[in-house]
Amino acid sequence: MRSEVGRILSGSGFAETINYAFHDLEADRKYPGLDPGGEPIHLASPLSEQYSVMRRSLLPNLVSGALFNQRRGAEAVRLFEMGHVFPGADREEREVLA
Repeated sequence: MRSEVGRILSGSGFAETINYAFHDLEADRKYPGLDPGGEPIHLASPLSEQYSVMRRSLLPNLVSGALFNQRRGAEAVRLFEMGHVFPGADREEREVLA
């Protein structure tokens, strides 16, 4: 089903993005996900502050990607991502589409 959804979206003019499964705490606070489940999971040894918590939503990276493309002159940006989110320490990771 995953590849079929990707094929349909790509055929409809969307570009698939692939991002890290973690981001910064500020991005997490702006877009905590539909079912945030408490506090995000903090990484014990993050690569940097930019990658300090496991993502609870795909939206922060999609918004960043869209803004990046618009700043470089793209008139229309259609992005999608299928990936895992981590709602919180007491919830199971799940795969979502945004």
